[in-house]
Amino acid sequence: MRKSVLASITAVVLCSTVVSSAWATQPLNTAGTGTNSAEVLKAVSGYSNQIEDSYNPSIFQSFMQYSSPDATQKAEEKEKQLAFQTGGATVDNQMVTVDRPNVHVTANLLTSSTKENKTYATVDITKQVRYLPKPGTTITIANQKRDYLDSTSVTRHVLTLEKPTATSGLKVTNDVIQTPAEDSKIAPLSQRNLAVQPLAANSSAKRDYNTNQAGLNYIKEINYADKWSTSSKMNPAFPSSPNRMANCTNFVSQSLYAGGLKENLFFTLNNKDLALWTWRLPVPHGGKLTGPSLTWDNADANYWYMAHRSNAFKVNNNMSQMWQGSLIYASWNGNGHKDHAMVVVGLAVKGNRVEPIIDSQSNTRHQIWFEQEQNYARNHPKVKWYGLQYYDDRW
Repeated sequence: MRKSVLASITAVVLCSTVVSSAWATQPLNTAGTGTNSAEVLKAVSGYSNQIEDSYNPSIFQSFMQYSSPDATQKAEEKEKQLAFQTGGATVDNQMVTVDRPNVHVTANLLTSSTKENKTYATVDITKQVRYLPKPGTTITIANQKRDYLDSTSVTRHVLTLEKPTATSGLKVTNDVIQTPAEDSKIAPLSQRNLAVQPLAANSSAKRDYNTNQAGLNYIKEINYADKWSTSSKMNPAFPSSPNRMANCTNFVSQSLYAGGLKENLFFTLNNKDLALWTWRLPVPHGGKLTGPSLTWDNADANYWYMAHRSNAFKVNNNMSQMWQGSLIYASWNGNGHKDHAMVVVGLAVKGNRVEPIIDSQSNTRHQIWFEQEQNYARNHPKVKWYGLQYYDDRW
């Protein structure tokens, strides 16, 4: 099923490990500046159709070869290859098959501009894909076995569009996925006070099977993450950035709070205090009287708090051991600074292989294979992944 591309006016700021200044309203950019917007819309719509087609190999054949001497044909084949990288190439054919009638790809053009005969278009691409487990594969979400997995992703891309000949239409010649940028304003771990003690554990006699010693119920955590990851809309009950690309850690914190992890709130005017974890610090924030602590909405600070203070997780960088309720963080430059965070909501298991299934925001991910998230990070060749394993002292 295909829908027409919608043009819109929006701010484009690429950061989700956000500090307080990022919560201010960003200036608007005008879509289509210096560009024939109708022509760009047509090209972007065609590219989203190519991504959808890439899930069906029977109609998507020539993406691997540049066989034609014709410039237009070469451009079409290049576009197919790029579309396949974003679409069909992300499918784990060993564990699942794609239910092709339930594949829908749409694109939303945000901005476009032209420079030196190249058009640059910022686009949100939404993919909705149903996966069916192959024999021997078990898919579990929130401890419930699933007969299929309905995955949704909304990913921001910057597309380069060019005309292969003077008379041909625009074709996509490059596709760069936008990911949260590292925030250099946060002090490295070596400069932080690491003497903060973990919070006290709750008695095992006072908690149910799904709740750990920190009071975190991983089923409630997952249910919240699943509810608020089907689109880029954030829960209005919490503060959030007006920039869609700046809510990844905020979303993780909301999920943990919904799961029962208690705020650590005391009076201070220092929102960077790593002993805090709250969304309602009494410090003016974005025009409001209260706002989040740095540990709530910044991936690097959040990782430190959850690893050293929360008493809910254990450090474990083996992604195959990130069971339900665990957290995964990305360091785009591989320097140890955490730039992005996500919640593990389920698992796919086949034989000895275990694949986490994640939810996140900025970009939006709903029940996505972690392997697919790794594919989305292909523009970061030095990326490293860090895990915090959900921990229960009774296990």
